[in-house]
Amino acid sequence: MGVNLQWLLGGLPGRSLAWLAAACGMLAWARSAHAQPVIETQPAGVTVYETQAATLNVVASGAGPIGYQWRMMGTNLPGATLPSLVLTNVTSAATGLFDVVATNASGAITSAPVLVVVLARPVPAIAFGAYAPGPPPGVTVSFTAFGGETNLGFSVAYNPLGLASPRFVPALTNLAGTFEVNVASPGLLGVQLTLTHGASFPPGPSMLGTVSFDPVPGSSRYAAGLALTNGPFALSCGPIGGTNFVPVALPAEPVARLLDASDKPVLDGQTGLFLHRVEIGNPGIATNPTVELRVGGLTRDAAGNLIRVHNSLGTNLVGEWRVFARNLAPAEARPLTVEFYVPDLVSVPVPTYSTTALGTISPPNVSARTLLVESVRFLTNAAYPDGAILIEFPTEVGRRYYVQYAPTAEGLVGPAGERRTAEPAILGTGSRVQWVDYGPPKTDSAPGRSNRFYRVIFGR
Repeated sequence: MGVNLQWLLGGLPGRSLAWLAAACGMLAWARSAHAQPVIETQPAGVTVYETQAATLNVVASGAGPIGYQWRMMGTNLPGATLPSLVLTNVTSAATGLFDVVATNASGAITSAPVLVVVLARPVPAIAFGAYAPGPPPGVTVSFTAFGGETNLGFSVAYNPLGLASPRFVPALTNLAGTFEVNVASPGLLGVQLTLTHGASFPPGPSMLGTVSFDPVPGSSRYAAGLALTNGPFALSCGPIGGTNFVPVALPAEPVARLLDASDKPVLDGQTGLFLHRVEIGNPGIATNPTVELRVGGLTRDAAGNLIRVHNSLGTNLVGEWRVFARNLAPAEARPLTVEFYVPDLVSVPVPTYSTTALGTISPPNVSARTLLVESVRFLTNAAYPDGAILIEFPTEVGRRYYVQYAPTAEGLVGPAGERRTAEPAILGTGSRVQWVDYGPPKTDSAPGRSNRFYRVIFGR
């Protein structure tokens, strides 16, 4: 038989209700007063350089006073009995797993273990950030310090036919000092920094500032010709061991941008893939043998299926898809078409892009066995503004295929110097495959109507 609790309580006199409420409150207090600690905020791992401080924090709640004992690899640390653990002037010996035991009269609880990583003090280096083609064009400059440096000098060389009116805007907000800037020579900008007495660079990277320019009308947006050099101010930092040191000067990296800032991937009805036009440019002074375009930000479509990059050569350790371009020349602006496979054919990807320069990478491992190409057609539509060629061929399930191309039919079977292999490989589905050549990154240039011949070979 059920009991109507509301009716029961409603039938009690006011004094009884007050007594019942007080009793419930005392019960809740009794439970709280005798509860063992609870970890409200777990410690977070940290990465620091030698000589720096590593700090770990925990937030625990519970009845009465709470005691703390920090541990490293399960061993109690003497005197480490506060909610915060501060390790000063760390060495590599401090690398390891740390946790904390919180204790009160009712019991104890141990936090999740976290990793403290202590890195060796770095070799001093000066590096450019991502070049912004404008407006206005510019590039950030950062300094990775050994630690303890109080002065720094560097010079930026640039192409005066592409850029003009250089200026340097400091970005150091936590270090006081004076900057001397020299712009007397065309194509060169020098910067000398002297920190005030008592200030020094901590180990690791620090942002120095931004070099901005005015574009020269009619020049390529990537005709920056950026390089770090020794004039008018020599590359130097110090003192390290009582003397100045020549820091490593890192070259300018390639940069990626959307061809249209409002552009979104568009579904191509021919292949069922979403296409996105991205431009990569080389603002440096040397040819990049291989540029890696990293594609991030991909999630799932509305049906919960993973969105992936169709013309990627795989992903890296953080899950970014990788597309490659070869031999990006100084000042070159190369459009790339990135293909996205979206299973529901409706959800529009929202990708992010970043680039880095690599050395040469090995060509694919292919066989000499060829497969008949059944159809070749030239395409012109909004999805392929520079034109494209569609080829079709049959496939077997699970077999890998590569498309090879050359400017002449003889080049496909002649010396390897005329022949190129498109990447990535095509995985067979058991049916006919439509493969579209629209230029980079699949092939090294847009195909045109009649200057490219194709064959399909088996992968190994």
